[in-house]
Amino acid sequence: MRKPMPKERYQDKRGQIITIKSCIFNRVIFARAGYQAECTYPLNRFESEFTLVGEKAHD
Repeated sequence: MRKPMPKERYQDKRGQIITIKSCIFNRVIFARAGYQAECTYPLNRFESEFTLVGEKAHD
């Protein structure tokens, strides 16, 4: 799997969509739709739990 990039959208196993904020030092920082706080996962956990959906259309 390639490194997640800012503004890309991923989906978890429950179907929830998240948007990547950054990926640095093997940590992925993302935001869940409808949730204000950012989430951080180790890259290996992120890769096992999320699949790429596409890129966010607008900022």
